[in-house]
Amino acid sequence: MAICGAGQQATPGVANVRDGLTIHLGNLRGITLNSEKRIVSIAAGGEGQMWGGKVFYFQPSFSGQIQNLAEYPRDPKADYDIHICVSLGYAGAFDDFVYMNDVFCTRPEKPKTLEPSADIQPQIDQMKTLRIDNLKSFTSEGFANRVAKNVHYFEG
Repeated sequence: MAICGAGQQATPGVANVRDGLTIHLGNLRGITLNSEKRIVSIAAGGEGQMWGGKVFYFQPSFSGQIQNLAEYPRDPKADYDIHICVSLGYAGAFDDFVYMNDVFCTRPEKPKTLEPSADIQPQIDQMKTLRIDNLKSFTSEGFANRVAKNVHYFEG
């Protein structure tokens, strides 16, 4: 069993579990406690929309991304509803290193704080996946479009 908090991390294996139960709290509407009956009631929020996806680019833009990441935690107006993950790897098809920003916001909008990571130039437009969608779809994308069978939503 795994418990997914805000839900901005759609990477496989993070806040979910293979062949198990994932409890997603991203759109939680409320919790009530009846101490006499020792019952906790959780009002699920359902399959909420969020903004995010992947952006791919080449080495010339990488140092600027690292600078943005280094400065962000010092921002007094930090947005706690976002996620940024920067990855790099060698791509034989390009005979070069390719860099990827995995960016998410638990709200269905691109926040200003993610613009440096989402709007980086130059980028490989054909590989960009930024959109408004739900966590299950983003997680399936992380699984190379195999359906993420362990992400379930409960309506209460």
